[in-house]
Amino acid sequence: MKKGVGMMFVQIIFSLTGIMMLFFGYFIWKHKMLSLLAGYDEGKVADKEGLAKYAGSNLILMGILILLISVIGMILKANTAVPYLLIVVFITIRMVVGCRKFEKR
Repeated sequence: MKKGVGMMFVQIIFSLTGIMMLFFGYFIWKHKMLSLLAGYDEGKVADKEGLAKYAGSNLILMGILILLISVIGMILKANTAVPYLLIVVFITIRMVVGCRKFEKR
């Protein structure tokens, strides 16, 4: 497989990941499908509405940024693995820390 073809395949996979994040974020935010969140325990959550909005909007942001990075990678024919990884890690940490404020004390 040529380098360009392999790079395009990676960008397509990144794009599909971004689209999935958009869908998950939408369903969590707008339809309050908190069960899509890993480790979600209904008994431990004080503000379900706030958690849904916070987690959903962060997943939507992640999806948009991933899509943006993958489109830039396709246009420039560049490796975008590092920016992709940074986006995923940064927003995931932000979500884990931020979701704690919605737990019962």
